[in-house]
Amino acid sequence: MLSKIPNSRCLQRQKKLFRRMELDDVDGFLVTHPPNLFYLTGFSGSAGIGFFSPQKKILWVDGRYGFQAREQSQGVRVIVSRNGVLSSVCKFFNRASSLRIGFESDQLEHATYLRIHSGVKKSIQLLALEGVVERLRERKDQHEIKLIRRACQVTGEVLNTIKDWLRPGIRERDVAAEIDYHLRLRGAEGVAFKTIVASGPRSALPHGLPSARRLRKNDIVLIDLGAILGNYCADMTRTL
Repeated sequence: MLSKIPNSRCLQRQKKLFRRMELDDVDGFLVTHPPNLFYLTGFSGSAGIGFFSPQKKILWVDGRYGFQAREQSQGVRVIVSRNGVLSSVCKFFNRASSLRIGFESDQLEHATYLRIHSGVKKSIQLLALEGVVERLRERKDQHEIKLIRRACQVTGEVLNTIKDWLRPGIRERDVAAEIDYHLRLRGAEGVAFKTIVASGPRSALPHGLPSARRLRKNDIVLIDLGAILGNYCADMTRTL
């Protein structure tokens, strides 16, 4: 059984999107960015396309995600496309006489936009809108805050464990691997980003990915780590 966002929460978020769409004067909104799809539907897969209007709410996925989408998604009709997701999207749009469709201009790949644009008739207008769902996501509810706090707590616990484990002779890569292991051990779904461990002269690199360099006595060690819990991320940087 896969984890789900309550249906009521997804529906509430979709209603906020519809109010935003009224201001932008569009009939529907196309969502392609996976974090935004998760926010609106609860689907946590890495690929899919959602269409949202007061009349129709659809999530298209390919065969890899059929079970997951049906199990996780709330407030949308799931369609598993057998002939390509983009083809299914265009076919759906072309059934209407005319439409004004907003899309995530800061997220949609240009090549994907061109394929949709060339696949729909001229009466289907594609309108570039930026940051629509992201602005909704800025205000966190109590459940989201709880998940973020827990992700931060797990991250802090792992950092304290690693601090006691550090010693001369250990490679930066070994430290990073140990951090990732302990994050998982404490319930994290994964790491929020590639764990950063940089020691000695390399600690001057803000995003210094771990190398084969071995820690030396009295080294400065820069560590940047973060857990993901419930798809919410923590980020903690410390210099030791």
